[in-house]
Amino acid sequence: MKKILLSTVALLSLVASLPGNNPVSAQESSSQTTYSKSSGSWIKSGSRWWYKHSDGSYTTNGWEKIGSTWYYFDSEGWMKTGWIKEYGNWYYLDDSGAMKTGLQIIEGKQYYLSASGAMQTGWHNIGDDTYFFANSGEKQNINRRALVLGETSTRAVPIADVNAMEKVFSNQNFSNVVRFPDKTKAEILAKMQELFESSSENDVNYLYFTCHGGKDGRIYIGSDNTAFSGWELASILKQYKGKFVVMLDCCHAGTIISKDSSSKSNEESITEKFDMDEFVLGFTNTNGNEKAGEMIDSKFLVLCSSRSSEYSSGGSLSLATKYWSLGSGWNPIQQSQGSLIADQNYNNRITLNELYTYSREQVLKQNDEQHIEVYPENSQFVLFKK
Repeated sequence: MKKILLSTVALLSLVASLPGNNPVSAQESSSQTTYSKSSGSWIKSGSRWWYKHSDGSYTTNGWEKIGSTWYYFDSEGWMKTGWIKEYGNWYYLDDSGAMKTGLQIIEGKQYYLSASGAMQTGWHNIGDDTYFFANSGEKQNINRRALVLGETSTRAVPIADVNAMEKVFSNQNFSNVVRFPDKTKAEILAKMQELFESSSENDVNYLYFTCHGGKDGRIYIGSDNTAFSGWELASILKQYKGKFVVMLDCCHAGTIISKDSSSKSNEESITEKFDMDEFVLGFTNTNGNEKAGEMIDSKFLVLCSSRSSEYSSGGSLSLATKYWSLGSGWNPIQQSQGSLIADQNYNNRITLNELYTYSREQVLKQNDEQHIEVYPENSQFVLFKK
């Protein structure tokens, strides 16, 4: 196909012989409309457009940036509109042919198109919020649920921890919040299955633990003197769909997101405030070798009360839980709803990074040997809203 500038006489003799869907006939039609650009002209025939460069050439089978806008032209040079697929990616061109980017409402459904125009799927943090897009590209509603666990048989793990986080979750628009402290390991596993087995990929499941943690990275949560290894807990959660927000308040909590499996080292230099070793001797070890970083995985968003080498402060209310609760809008001391203290940019939302930053700073003010840990770093995933 060629677009040829002809004299009026030659043009009239040629039009009848050209196919009606050919841009040559569009160019030579008496109904053509043109809009001049510095490097060429838009030419319209009927309801279709093509773009003629200043040298008479035109783009086919591909993209062209005209001004600041991208357009796509088919094999005959006609400008495309609507959805197109190229190299495995979907793009959307509006009625003017312009490639769209960002959040877009298309035929009543919301989509997210990257800066390159490619339709996105899965989890994305956009502006002030977190979104999930199905494989079709359509935005899905996010369902959130929470399971609050605690092994509070000793003074070092207060029931006030469970009370505080139950309030945090209950004050959110969660579909289900289950309080489940002081249960056996078998009961905990059964409750996890009951609560999480119906999860979809667009769900966010919150799992809060307040308990004892061992130097080997195990989580001593079962009231029947049993424990979860980090590997075991991660494996259990991975069988369910959706994201998991894991908030772990125990000694050596950071082992589950530590990249250094040898970082069990500094216990001797820390003054132990609770005789945990004697306590955990009664727990049954789980099978499998321990290793660090079991939850370094895109499925998880993790807050840990301490580094892998550190103890976590307890008392009437565990230090990490106190500030996770305060930062998220519940005052566990006054037993009242408050503002989202961790909301650094005042947008009525708490991201993982905001809660981490706030709680880490506050805990260090009271105990310079306890460092809140987070995975992943700098995450803008929205945990809580006002």
